[in-house]
Amino acid sequence: MKIDRRFIEKKKVIAAIKSAQVALEFDQAESRKFMVEIYTELFERREPTRPEAAPELYAKRRNIHENPADFIKRVYAPWLGKGLVWRDLYHLDRKLYQSFNVWRGKHGMPEDLDLPTRSEVTTRLIEEMGGDVAAPNRSIRAASLGDETRDQQRVYDALRWRERPRLKSPAEAREVRSPGA
Repeated sequence: MKIDRRFIEKKKVIAAIKSAQVALEFDQAESRKFMVEIYTELFERREPTRPEAAPELYAKRRNIHENPADFIKRVYAPWLGKGLVWRDLYHLDRKLYQSFNVWRGKHGMPEDLDLPTRSEVTTRLIEEMGGDVAAPNRSIRAASLGDETRDQQRVYDALRWRERPRLKSPAEAREVRSPGA
């Protein structure tokens, strides 16, 4: 699954554009115009990663014998693998979320359904970046950040959390609390 609007992708593209500008010998005004056009074309005109509202509600489906996984594949096909995550279903169609949760508990997650959890999305981002993430700027409120900066913060925090030292057993925890006792 490719995740839209990744900050790494943007940085690579912008670096390539800047080197092209130097090669083409653009002046500053031409460079700025060129950058805005390319940036807008590449990053601003993308399809949304999830629908604004549920295209069809699970409770009002045409075929009542359709299981939740098949319903998701049919109704949410344009967004699967393009940014739609498990938690989005909760906000779009709560009955579907609950039904799929029960169904998934009995049958497991289908292999052909790319509906990751937020943790799985973070793991994919870490794998794509190779674990090399700079510390984000914490002086800016998260609500005012762009998607790529929010992703960078999430990945950075996840890496720090996953790499923290862990105790192996309750006995080891007791030793740490009371050394020499």
